[in-house]
Amino acid sequence: MAPLTLRGIEKRFGNTVAVQDLNLQVGDGEFFALLGPSGCGKTTTMRMIAGLEAPSAGRIQIGERDVTGLPPAERNVGMVFQDYALYPHMSVQDNIGYPLKVRGVRGPTYAERVSAVAEQLQLGPLLGRRPGQLSGGQQQRVAVSRAVVHHADVFLFDEPLSNLDAKLRLEARAFLKRLQRELKMTVVYVTHDQVEALALADRLAVMQGGVVQQVGAPLDVYRRPATTFVASFIGNPPMNLLPVTLESAGRWRCGDSLLRPHTPRPDLAGRSLTLGLRPEHLRPDPAGELSGEVLAVEPLGAETILMLKTAGETVAVRLPGEAEPPGSGRVTLQPEWGRAVLFDERGVRL
Repeated sequence: MAPLTLRGIEKRFGNTVAVQDLNLQVGDGEFFALLGPSGCGKTTTMRMIAGLEAPSAGRIQIGERDVTGLPPAERNVGMVFQDYALYPHMSVQDNIGYPLKVRGVRGPTYAERVSAVAEQLQLGPLLGRRPGQLSGGQQQRVAVSRAVVHHADVFLFDEPLSNLDAKLRLEARAFLKRLQRELKMTVVYVTHDQVEALALADRLAVMQGGVVQQVGAPLDVYRRPATTFVASFIGNPPMNLLPVTLESAGRWRCGDSLLRPHTPRPDLAGRSLTLGLRPEHLRPDPAGELSGEVLAVEPLGAETILMLKTAGETVAVRLPGEAEPPGSGRVTLQPEWGRAVLFDERGVRL
């Protein structure tokens, strides 16, 4: 495997800028996720790494090689597509071994490598079948097998779990994580599903409008989002974002509520800012500082989500599943001020 470096990458389609000034470093053996909504530039970035799109500017380096101008076949990357792209007329064995054949690998070496990968991914008994005879999870493993059989330097995954049901998705996540650790694969994983990114990645980059908003370890991004976009995109329910006006050193106005954070910010007095609080960092408290009207109660088994309206915004509160939530009416909440995040007028974390 090898590290991956992107320097100053841009991609323009006519007057449309799909990716802008992208700089990333993915370590050797690192599981790195590109996360963002549809149209944010993550798949375009992956296609440029693979050589399926040429960057309008910038350089791409895999290991010590500058591969910016190389065709896909010379980059030594393995790729798993969203629809798996298996050949329906070929057996599982031939699908797995196809990358070896196009590289001229034949005879015992071909058979040994296909067999070894198939056994590792629990596909041995299925080698004679065709893709149409497999379940979604089995097809996904065949696609991964085909990607890893030729010992690529970098592996690219384009939303490979989106076609699986919820149970299979959980199993596939565990399988991919284990496989990546065992083979020490350098992985770039593209997804719009923040749960997948948080569960799988060593580090992730959150993208919006072709621009990277934040790069970091999943828990760091979750706890300290760099922008209000990242705060609202990461987490389910996402971070609550409330308008606050700092009236004085120790008094913040939020709608009808008067807040008193533990750490005054006299330097910010008079400014209209945004307060970020995760749903688990709010708790019902008769003496609490933040009040709101109950909109809905969602019992989910292990947890209960309480939805309120305050300061014109919908606020989510995560409670333990066994907690007795308020039925209706007005509720007061106490924030965990040590976990709060404050954003400026541009939506950037202070």
